[in-house]
Amino acid sequence: MAEWHGPAGRDIDQERAGPGRATPDPAPATGEPPATGPSTAAATSPVGTLSTTSADAASADAPAEPRPVDASSAPPPPLPPPPPATSTDARGPVRPVVAWVALLIVVAVAALASWAAGPPAARSAAAPPDLFSAERAAADLDALATGPAVTGSPAGDAVRDRLVARLAELGLAPQVQRGTGISVKGQTASAGRAENVVATLRGTAPGAGRVVVVAHYDTAPGSPGAADDRASVAAVLEIARALTAGPPPRADVVFLLTDGEESGQLGAALFGRLQPGPGVVVNGEGEGNAGPSMLVQLTPGARPVVAAFAGADHSAGHSVTPALFPLLPDATDLDALGAAGYAGLTLSPMDGRAYHQSPLDTPDRLDRGTLQQHGDTMLSLVRGFADGDAAVPERYGATFVTLFGLVLHYPDGALVPLVLLSFAIVVVYAMLARRQRGAVGPRLVAGSVLALLGLIVAGALGTGLVQLLVTVQPGYAAMPSVEPYRPGFLRAAVAVLAAFVVLTWAGLLRRRVGRPGVAFGTVLWLAVAGAVLSGIAPGTAFVATLPAITAGLGAIAALLVGDERPRVQLLVSLAGALLAALLLLLQGSAVLLGGLPGATLAAVLYAAAGLLLLPVVAAAVGRRTRLVPVLALVVTAALVAAGVAADPFGPAYPRPTALAYVADAGGGAWWVTSDPTPPDWTRHYTPQAGPVATPLPTGVGHWRGPAPATGVPAPEVTAIGTRDAPGGTVVTLRVRSLRGAGTITVQAARPAVDVGVTMDGDGPVRSRVGPGTPLEDPRFPFRLQLTDVPATGATVELTVAGPGPLQLAVSDSTPGLDAVPGFAPRPAELTRGRADSDVVIASRLVVVGY
Repeated sequence: MAEWHGPAGRDIDQERAGPGRATPDPAPATGEPPATGPSTAAATSPVGTLSTTSADAASADAPAEPRPVDASSAPPPPLPPPPPATSTDARGPVRPVVAWVALLIVVAVAALASWAAGPPAARSAAAPPDLFSAERAAADLDALATGPAVTGSPAGDAVRDRLVARLAELGLAPQVQRGTGISVKGQTASAGRAENVVATLRGTAPGAGRVVVVAHYDTAPGSPGAADDRASVAAVLEIARALTAGPPPRADVVFLLTDGEESGQLGAALFGRLQPGPGVVVNGEGEGNAGPSMLVQLTPGARPVVAAFAGADHSAGHSVTPALFPLLPDATDLDALGAAGYAGLTLSPMDGRAYHQSPLDTPDRLDRGTLQQHGDTMLSLVRGFADGDAAVPERYGATFVTLFGLVLHYPDGALVPLVLLSFAIVVVYAMLARRQRGAVGPRLVAGSVLALLGLIVAGALGTGLVQLLVTVQPGYAAMPSVEPYRPGFLRAAVAVLAAFVVLTWAGLLRRRVGRPGVAFGTVLWLAVAGAVLSGIAPGTAFVATLPAITAGLGAIAALLVGDERPRVQLLVSLAGALLAALLLLLQGSAVLLGGLPGATLAAVLYAAAGLLLLPVVAAAVGRRTRLVPVLALVVTAALVAAGVAADPFGPAYPRPTALAYVADAGGGAWWVTSDPTPPDWTRHYTPQAGPVATPLPTGVGHWRGPAPATGVPAPEVTAIGTRDAPGGTVVTLRVRSLRGAGTITVQAARPAVDVGVTMDGDGPVRSRVGPGTPLEDPRFPFRLQLTDVPATGATVELTVAGPGPLQLAVSDSTPGLDAVPGFAPRPAELTRGRADSDVVIASRLVVVGY
C-alpha cells in the first residue's frame, strides 16, 4: 500500500479542484456565508490522507453566541492556497515524475525476475564430460523423435531397442521389464501391457536408497513427441553418460524409461508393482517446448524434495502448480510411482504449449536453452539425492516461490501463522490510523467493497477477452490449452486490460472514498484470499498472503515514521507496496504460461498489483483520468488485433481439427468431430450439430454426419459371470477385438469401486476406483481403457455400485482414416487434432447380469 500525507488542509476534493484553488466548504446550517478559504480536519487512511470537510467539523462544535468584533481582534487574512502537486515542498503530494519512476521500477524488476528464471544458453558437445550438454542430448533427441511411437506399435519397439543399445554403450546393463500395468484417476482406469527399459548404476553404499530418474519413450498418436517426452528421454541418456563418466554415487541410480505413459502411466505402474518404494523420483515431462523448465508436480508432503530442489541448478517454479495439479485431469508417471511408495517431483517446460502432442512437436521447434535447463536441474537433483538422503524420510508439504533464481520455501506449518499475521497487520494498521488521524472506518469499509468490485471486474474482463478471441478465431478452441502458437501479444493484452481497470478506478474514486481506501481494501481481500486458499490448496496461499503482509508492513512503517519525515515515510510505504506488486505480477505471468484460460486469474492478480499502487498510479496519471484509461483500452484492442494478425493459421502454423469414423454393431456409421466450431473441411463430413447416440471411448462428439458403412466388426464381449458383493455387483467378462485393434474401451453405466484386468496370463492386476468428476458422457460414469491388448483378448473383473443388470458400451479403435471411403487428406492449413482424432471406432452395447 503506497502511502503519503499532504499538507494539513489539503484533501481529495482540493486535488480535483486543481492546484492553487480551494474547494469551498458547504454553508453551515446557521445561514452564514461559506468560508472563503480551505478548512478541513485531516484524517488519514492506512495508505493516504482521508479528510472531512469543515461542515463535518461544524457539526461537532456548535457555534458560539455572536459578539461584537473590533478591528484589533479581526481575523487574519486568508492563508495562501496550497502549492501545486508538482511543488518541491517536501510535504506535498507525490510528483508525477516520481510516481512514473516507481511504476517503471516495478515493471522493470518484474521483467528482470522473469528473465532471471529463463533458460540458460545451451552447452556445446565440447563441454566437460561431467556436465550436461544440450548439444549432446540433442543428438539423441534427433535420432529418437523421427515419428509417432505409441505403445505396442512397431515404431515403439524400434525406439525401445535403440534405448537398450544406447544405455549399453554407456557401460550399463539395461533390461526390458515386461508386464501389465494399471492406474486409476477418479472413475477413469487404464490397463495394458508395457515394456520399460531399466538400467541401474550401483552406488557405493548398500542400503543408502535409490534415486529413480524417469522419462517416457512412447508418444501421443500422430505426434513425434520431441518435447513430450523424447527431450526428457534424451536428457536421461545424457545424465547417465555424465554420471558414468565420474565417480559412482553413494546411492543407486535407476534409469527408468517407461512405456505406456500416454495410455495411462502403464509402465510406471508396472515398475511400481514390481519394485515398490521407498525411493526418490526425478520425473521429466514435456508440457511445452520453450521457456523455463519448472517444478510442476510433487508427491504429497515431500518437503525435503523441495529443499533439494531449492539448491539445484537453474531451479524454477512456484508451489501453485503442484498444489493445483491433483485437481487437473492430467496425470504423469509420478502419480503411479507415488502410489507405489516413492517421493519425488516432476519437471516440465511450460511455454510453447501450442505444440503439445501435435504433429508439429518436432526437434527443430524445441528450444535448446530449455533442454539445457531441463537437463541441468534434473542432473543436479539426481546427484544431490544420490549423494545425500535418497530415502526422504520426512513427509510434510512446503510452499515455495522462485525469485531471481532463488527458491524461497517454508513448511506448511507456517501457513496459519502467516495468515494470522496478515490479518493482524490489517487490524493494527486500522487501529494506528484511527488513533493518529481520527475516524476513517467508513471510508475503509467502502474502499474494501470497491476493491473487491475492481478485482471482480478485472476477472470478468479477462474471461471476456478469451471468449472474444475464441469467437474471432474459432481455431483457438481446438489448440492445446487454448494457446496460440505465438501468444506474446495476447498475454500483453491481458496485462493492459487489467491496467485499464486500475486506471478507471483511479479516476472514478477520487471523491468520497479515495484511492488510498481502495488500496487498503485490496490488502484486506488478499488476506482473506490467503486464509481461504490455505485451507483449499495450501501451496497457493502465498500468492495472496505474502503481498498482504509486505504491503501492510510498509504502510505500518509509514505511520510509525510520522509525518515529520514525509520522504522517508513515502519510501518505506512504497517499498512494501512494490514488493507485493512484484509478487502478484510474477504470478500473473506464470499463470498465463498455462494457456489463455488463465487470463481470468492473471487479470485479477495484475489488477490487485495495480490497486495496491493506486495512489502512485493516480499521481502518475494526474488530471488525465479519462484520457489514460481510454488509451489503455485502445492499446488492449491493438494488442488483440496484433496477436490475431501475427498468428494466422496456415501451412506453417496449421489449425488443429479432429475427425473420427464411428461404426456400431447394427451397421450404422458416422463421421464425428470433437471440435466446438469445425472448419469447412471438417464441417463437410460433420454438418449436423450434436453427438451420436453410440457411446464414444473418449467422450462426446460435438458434430456428426453420415458415413459409408464399411462392415467394421464391433469387439466381441463374452460374459463369464456375475455375483453379488457387499454394496455392489461383480461382473466378469472377456473382451476381444475381431479386427486386431490394440485398444479396447469398456464403459459402465454405473460407477465402479474396483477393477481387475488379466492379459497374457499376467494378472489380475487390480486397483480400487475412487470417486471422480462425471465423464463427458453421463450415461456411462466409469471408463476403462485397455492398451496393447493381445489377439486373445483380455479378462476384466469389474465391481460396480448397486445390484442388478449392468449395461456396458465396449468399443475398439485403430489409427488411420485413409482406408475409409470418401476420406480425403486435410489441406495444408489444417493438421490432426486431439488424441481422439484420425481413428476408426467400432462399438456395441451389451447388458450383463440378467
